[in-house]
Order: sequence, then C-alpha cells, then structure tokens
Amino acid sequence: MDALHQRFRAALGSDAQLDLPTRRVDLAAGRSLYERNCASCHGLTGLGDGPAAKGMEPAPPAIGRHDAVADVSPGLMYRIVAVGINGTPMAGWASVLSADERWDVVSYVNTLRGRERAAQGE
Repeated sequence: MDALHQRFRAALGSDAQLDLPTRRVDLAAGRSLYERNCASCHGLTGLGDGPAAKGMEPAPPAIGRHDAVADVSPGLMYRIVAVGINGTPMAGWASVLSADERWDVVSYVNTLRGRERAAQGE
C-alpha cells in the first residue's frame, strides 16, 4: 500500500493524497461551497449546465447524474476536487479548500446523484 501511495504522490503531487475527514461531514457547508465554487460550471443540480459551461471544452460533466459518474468513487472525486483534471477547465482546489471542506463538497455532490435516482422512483 505504501508503494501505491508513493506512486500517486509522485504522479499527482501531495495535494492528491487521500486525507480522511477529521470531523463529521457537513452537507450544509458542502452545499454552500458547491454553490459558491462549482455551480457556475456544473450547475446548481450538477447537470453540467452552469452559466460558465457555455462553450467550455470539454463541457463539464453532469456530476449530479448517477449514470454519468456511476464509476467515480468518492475517493476519486476527492482527488479530482483536490488536483483538478489536466487538459480541462477543472482546476484543483487543494490550495483553496481544506481537506474537510473538500469532503463536504464531495459528500454534497453524492447527494445530487441520489436525488436524481429518487426522482426516477428508485
């Protein structure tokens, strides 16, 4: 496991390490952070339809749709929020958000996926 951790760190930098939360996840704070920092691209409900998304290449993924991100684990989502995605407009937030705040955002995004499934009657 240590060798794998070292490979991740070498490839992604120390910001991508998977820090565990140091407190309970705060969904209300996650929602606030998401609305302030993410919704302009990903949209309020995570459908990739935020006002800044127009003309963006590649377009922001619909992170609020279960089928669009079904294979994205919370750990991978955390790393994406931390370091961003090279070659896309998705910037890393590790220098702006603490590890706990990143977990708040990731947890809130996971609730968006659940709302879509609930609306479909699952």
